[in-house]
Amino acid sequence: MHLTGRIDIRATALEPIVHGAGTSGNTQLLRMQELADGTKVPFLSGNSVKHKLRSCGVQYALDTMEVTDHSLTKAEIDLLFSGGHLSKSGAAVDLSRARKLEELFPMLGLCGYSAGNVMTESKIRVSHLHVVCRENAWRVPDDLLDHPAIGARVGMLCIDEFGTRHDQGNKHVARRLLTEDAGARAVAKKTKQLKEPSGDGPAERGDSAQMIYDFGAIAAGTTLWGMIQVAELTDLERAALASAFHYAAVDRRGDHLVIGVGAKTSIGYGALKIELRGAIRVAPPQYVADQSLTVAGDTLGARYATHLRERKEEILAALREAVS
Repeated sequence: MHLTGRIDIRATALEPIVHGAGTSGNTQLLRMQELADGTKVPFLSGNSVKHKLRSCGVQYALDTMEVTDHSLTKAEIDLLFSGGHLSKSGAAVDLSRARKLEELFPMLGLCGYSAGNVMTESKIRVSHLHVVCRENAWRVPDDLLDHPAIGARVGMLCIDEFGTRHDQGNKHVARRLLTEDAGARAVAKKTKQLKEPSGDGPAERGDSAQMIYDFGAIAAGTTLWGMIQVAELTDLERAALASAFHYAAVDRRGDHLVIGVGAKTSIGYGALKIELRGAIRVAPPQYVADQSLTVAGDTLGARYATHLRERKEEILAALREAVS
């Protein structure tokens, strides 16, 4: 059975979301989409969401197969996590080998890839995640037309955050670890900065490596929407997509997943609660304390895990052949 349909996404930012579009000085700019009237609204790109799903789905499969460290080549890593690239433009297309590879490792057929002279189209199409606000009222789905945020101006959803990088040379551990020469140079540099004020204002404290930086973000509490279109998914590809969502999850809120999106997730930003509506209903992988997968019952997720484990060597051999 093959599944074609869509998954609607409704999401709430539990923490500010940082989705950068380059920098201006020390400021990281928030990525914006310009509308026909010149208005600019923040969004999360479909590409970033899809990359998150690809990365987490591949990592789940590798962990389930218990692939050992230092066992994959750079070309294999590129194929799995980035979709690979074309490298044999003059070779004959081996469609049977391509179909075999996708059957063995469903994440490749799900997200699309290039290997040799074969380019396989992705079976999922991920839209941008747009914010619910007055400027986007003309395109919100029907179920969000009465949302309280539909009357809010986009400026209310764009905030500025900041961080500070500190000079570690002032720390006791760092001072103990520095060589005598390096320590002496650091002291001399700071002493000079204290004695010679810059032309822009009062003297610096000599803390040369301390710097305040700032960045734009989508405010916590913002509601976003988007969708994923799926086409001709096999049962194992459905399970692979479900595993990607669940492996990306860092927490739960009732029936909904919390995933980390955007930049700076390592310092508390980007927590997004997502509600999935649509045809994809696959039981999530079940984990025990040591992070290994427990196969319980004859669920589709369990069959997917069994497939990965039982055909591990065949899968790894097919990946090596695809990039050789």
